[in-house]
Amino acid sequence: MFPQFCYQPRFLDDLTVVANNIHETLQNSVRALRGLETGRRSAQGQASRRVEQEKIRGLERFTRMAHEDFLQAHRQLKSAEARAIKART
Repeated sequence: MFPQFCYQPRFLDDLTVVANNIHETLQNSVRALRGLETGRRSAQGQASRRVEQEKIRGLERFTRMAHEDFLQAHRQLKSAEARAIKART
């Protein structure tokens, strides 16, 4: 993934765990937003939408990229992880 940096496998494993957690949280928030968009336009629904949007914005600030870009990068990370596991065995 980053061959020029020669990261230790343990670091990459930990990085992958963090990325997986962020991915899961983003996916949950995106799903929740989709569900709320098809629902009623009540005050509670609007508040829930704002909460989910804020979660996504917070994760975007943390990862320093838009959530769509992060999801693409996560797919690339999973692909690189699969190749690394294959190379180890």
